[in-house]
Amino acid sequence: MDWMTTLFLMGAGAVGGVINAVAGGATLITFPAMLQVGLPPVIANASNAVVIMPGHLIAVLADPGRWPPFDRRLGWLTAASLLGGASGALLLLWLPEALFTGPVPVLIAFATILFAFAPTIQAHQAEFGPRPVDTMTGPAMIGVSSIYGGFFGAGLGVILTALLSISVSQDIRTVNTNPH
Repeated sequence: MDWMTTLFLMGAGAVGGVINAVAGGATLITFPAMLQVGLPPVIANASNAVVIMPGHLIAVLADPGRWPPFDRRLGWLTAASLLGGASGALLLLWLPEALFTGPVPVLIAFATILFAFAPTIQAHQAEFGPRPVDTMTGPAMIGVSSIYGGFFGAGLGVILTALLSISVSQDIRTVNTNPH
C-alpha cells in the first residue's frame, strides 16, 4: 500500500472516529473509503466491523454507572445479539460477493436515512418514554437487527438505539450502554 492510500485511509478513519464520537455513523465514511482504495466489498465490510469494535467496547466500559442490570432480560438480549450477529456474518461469508454488493447502495441509503432521522426518532421516544416489550419481542427485535449488523454493519448503531430507546430507556446514554 502506498503512502497516499495510507494517508487517505488514516484520514477517513480520523473523520469516522470524530463522527462516531459525536453522533455515530463512522461506517458511512470508512466503508466507502475502503472501497475507494480497492478493497473487495466483503473484506472492506468485515474489516470495518473489526476496526470499529474496540471503540464500542471502550464506550461501554467508560460508563459502568449506566450498565443495564445483569439479569435474565440482559441474558436474552445478549444471546439474541450474538446469535443474530453470527448468523449475519455467516450469511455474508456464504453468499456470493455479487449478492452482497448488489444491495450495498440500498443498505447505505437505508443507514444514511436512519442516521439522518435518528434525532427525530430519539426525540419522539424521549417524549413518550419507553414502552414495555414482552419477554421475547425485545430479543427477537435485537436478533433480527443483529443479523443485519453481522451482514452489513452500517447504521446498526442507529437501528439498535432506536429499538432500545423504544423498550428500555428514554435516556440516550443508558441506551447506548445496553448490549449491541
